[in-house]
Amino acid sequence: MSTDSEVQTPDGGHLWAERRGAGTPVVLLHGSGMDSRLWDAVVPELSRHHDVIRYDACGLGRSTPPERTFDDVEDLRAVLDHFGLDRAALVGLSMGGETALDFTLAHHHLLPDADHYLPLRTPHHLTALLLPHLA
Repeated sequence: MSTDSEVQTPDGGHLWAERRGAGTPVVLLHGSGMDSRLWDAVVPELSRHHDVIRYDACGLGRSTPPERTFDDVEDLRAVLDHFGLDRAALVGLSMGGETALDFTLAHHHLLPDADHYLPLRTPHHLTALLLPHLA
């Protein structure tokens, strides 16, 4: 079963969101200039085993355009709060990956096994810049 929602953001905007499936929560974050339809081919299978949430970032897809400064990290926090989630795995592409990384750095305690690992897939030069001890 799929549930569409409108999530209120801290800056007064509204994000379109969808929740489907049951199990471990997974939030899918799309890239800049895209919307959550990016994940259309992935959601049906992923939602067979997971509680999948995807949403359109501020000003994209079915979400309202920004009327003032907004913060993608706080918008993600609003989505998690809206659905009553205290932890979730984050999967992001491009801008969505940046949001996931920024959120992880700010709220690492909300991610599954955050004390054990932080998986990143970046070009080597970015890994060296972000996490020099891993390069």
